[in-house]
Amino acid sequence: MSKPTIADQLHLAGQIEQARIDGKPVEWQYYSQSDEAWIDSISGSPGGFVADKYEIRLKPALKQVPLGPEDVPPGSVLNVKADDFGYRTPVLVAREGVVVASMRADDENSAVNARTWWELMAEGWQINTSIPLTGKWDPNAWTACFKTVEEVLV
Repeated sequence: MSKPTIADQLHLAGQIEQARIDGKPVEWQYYSQSDEAWIDSISGSPGGFVADKYEIRLKPALKQVPLGPEDVPPGSVLNVKADDFGYRTPVLVAREGVVVASMRADDENSAVNARTWWELMAEGWQINTSIPLTGKWDPNAWTACFKTVEEVLV
């Protein structure tokens, strides 16, 4: 990562100092080791803000977000935890959601495609990606249809 300008360093130093006053967690890493993990300031931060030696940031909060199309590899299987219908195989995975084969309520022998939005999937849907990831079905590999990501606070 490239070093910030002097103005950026001063602005960031003010934000970090305020974060420390407010008791918010801060992390740092040396510029020369930018591919390494961030270090909690509590577990060994240098005393002051030395912008030419290391980068510092507010520790990102963890946030749960719905899955995206990149999280549904071919061969994945879906189900709704509260639904006794059974498993659903995606027919199409798109940016807006997933299209699954489903049955119409008025004719149990007619298959119809139903679109489910990612946000709705996060509420009660489960996914099993054991076949595309391992090549073998694992009936215990069900996970909720959301993922945890870092939300950078600065």
